[in-house]
Amino acid sequence: MTREHSNIGTKRLSNIELLRIISMLLIITTHFWGHGIDLASIEPFTLPYNFGWFVKGISYVSVNTYVLISAYFLCRSKFQVSKLLNLWFEIEFYSVSLYVLAVLSNTVHFSIQGVLTALLPVCAGEYWFVTIYIGLFLLHPILDFLIVAMNRRQHGVTVAILTLLFVVIPNVFFFSKWLNFGTGYGIVWFVVLYFIGSYLRLYVTKKWIKKNATKIRILSIVFLLLPGISRIVIAFTTRLILGHVVGAGLFFSNNSIIIVPATVLFFLMFLTFDIKNEKAGKVINKLSSGSFAVY
Repeated sequence: MTREHSNIGTKRLSNIELLRIISMLLIITTHFWGHGIDLASIEPFTLPYNFGWFVKGISYVSVNTYVLISAYFLCRSKFQVSKLLNLWFEIEFYSVSLYVLAVLSNTVHFSIQGVLTALLPVCAGEYWFVTIYIGLFLLHPILDFLIVAMNRRQHGVTVAILTLLFVVIPNVFFFSKWLNFGTGYGIVWFVVLYFIGSYLRLYVTKKWIKKNATKIRILSIVFLLLPGISRIVIAFTTRLILGHVVGAGLFFSNNSIIIVPATVLFFLMFLTFDIKNEKAGKVINKLSSGSFAVY
């Protein structure tokens, strides 16, 4: 059993920190196409329609990637209350500040419920990602205890079973909700990603990554394009046969059978990069430290 990356500790890796920045930019992109421009209102199969769904498909790996990065580092670090408190106060600062600005600009009306939500955004579930992320942070010592007790084979089998339960089955039997609750937006899914991210950290060696770098990069690009392709193909086929579009967003979910391998390959692709320029590394690390606040 080899755990090559275990000696990294919590040291910042500029290539992964760059990925963290890009992941947050992709999250913004997803919100832009979801809240800024309504893709559903665009005429199907036009250039804007195709472009929009390709971009949104690529950006759909963003949340999974951000969680994988967290798992990659958390699985080899000790639980620290100070980190939890810092994260909590950061969330409180932005939540309260944005609420005050919204009230002063008459964007929202002042209310007791609004104040309570602003003061307790995590408990109120105001920002779903933040709430689930805090939950994962609290769970990570327990998850690490289980992971340390496993050997490579046991860890791999665990990842395979979790993938079968929460990726394969929900995609095949998409009409059943029982193994697909949250559709990749709940704490269960974040735990699945934690096991995947920790496996990548502990058992995917630098030697293997270097040897397979070209394949990883090519496959990453292919899988990043597949969500957009699937959307257009399903939309075209169902419209041709049924007269209207049905199920075009089948593979647009965090636990999609396409999005998950796309996420892992995207993550591995950045592990193939080696940022040797110290100045560039410092800038990337500095920008990355503020990426969570962008959310």
